[in-house]
Amino acid sequence: MKKGALVSLLLILTLCLGALGFALGKVSDSNAPMKVSTGYYQDGQFHTSSSGYIGGNKEAHESTSSGSTICYVLAGISGLGCLITLVVGKKNT
Repeated sequence: MKKGALVSLLLILTLCLGALGFALGKVSDSNAPMKVSTGYYQDGQFHTSSSGYIGGNKEAHESTSSGSTICYVLAGISGLGCLITLVVGKKNT
């Protein structure tokens, strides 16, 4: 395979994985539960009686968040491969 084609494929792979990671990150944010607490004020201080999370889907949030991280890591690895291929190609010519 020619080095130009390999660099092009690695660059496209890097951009696609980065875009996928970004999209999964946005989906993860929309599934995030909201932290709430109930309590009372006494002498100007808030005392919490109970707290928890409402709304969202915690399992979906965690899975899409980890999927986003994996895509970013793979994009970084393919980007490094692209750069290394470019540098090695420049040294050989």
